Amino acid sequence: MASSVVDICNQALYLLGANVITSLADGTRTANICNLMWYEVLDTVLRDHPWNCVIIREELAQDATAPEYGFDYRYQLPTDPFCLRLLGTDQDDYVDPDGKMYYEYKVEGRYVLTNATTLKIKYIGRVTDVSQYDSLLVSAIAAKLAAEMAFPITKSHNVVASMGKLYEAKLAAAKAVDAQEGAPDYFEANVLWNARLS
Repeated sequence: MASSVVDICNQALYLLGANVITSLADGTRTANICNLMWYEVLDTVLRDHPWNCVIIREELAQDATAPEYGFDYRYQLPTDPFCLRLLGTDQDDYVDPDGKMYYEYKVEGRYVLTNATTLKIKYIGRVTDVSQYDSLLVSAIAAKLAAEMAFPITKSHNVVASMGKLYEAKLAAAKAVDAQEGAPDYFEANVLWNARLS
């Protein structure tokens, strides 16, 4: 398990055969590159899969301003931790008998629009305490960081390709284990599904 951002950055630098850093602000070239790329890489990997360790459930407060049309209410997405990706709400989608999908909510900008007077959501949060991360997720983040830093540090397209493949392998392994923890989300058959069964 990583205990700090620097730990993960140093894992990435080790993969590239580069000198490790003492902090993101230690003034070295590698630290500057890590500092430049860390948050974008983190957000990319966290958004890529509903990692159990960064899923958050929260009830949102209704915004004072209603949407111009289409929905009755809007709710601002959380900022603490910052919502990277909405996974679902307590307002289900449904399909009518003609097969047309109706959405009970829409995400527009940093708001969820809905007709519901209350709203609970499940989302991927930008959890910055890396000690909360699963060890396989840490390995995937380090590999993605190495892939992104490969060319600036090594100037080698071969290393870039190698780190890209390593990231895909680490990501697949992390997703597979993460998906095995807990029961799958409840599935409710709809009209289209029932038609396929009949």
